[in-house]
Amino acid sequence: MGLYNAVNELPRAEGRLQLSVGVAQVLYGLLGVIATVGFIRRRPWVVTVSAAWGLAATYTAAVASFAFHDPSLSQEGTLAGVLGAGIACLVMTAIFVWFARVTVRSAPSVPTS
Repeated sequence: MGLYNAVNELPRAEGRLQLSVGVAQVLYGLLGVIATVGFIRRRPWVVTVSAAWGLAATYTAAVASFAFHDPSLSQEGTLAGVLGAGIACLVMTAIFVWFARVTVRSAPSVPTS
């Protein structure tokens, strides 16, 4: 979803703030694909990639909530929306990182001989 949205929104970005949201969308889209491969293959690096994915998604959600509507944060409720989006995404990130750690720990061991 991040990659699709970024392709459509990046060319229409107005200002640095909106451009940064588009770049973060590309980042969380790519990291999401990489994390999916890591989850399927149960690779230890999936924990780090999941954390980076979540931080990029958190940035996108929090900043997009005001970058496209109220960049000055002057309207009532904008700050609450930013905080709500940020907190919700951080909780989602914590769940995904936890899941990644559990997935890696429960991976079958590969014989070395």
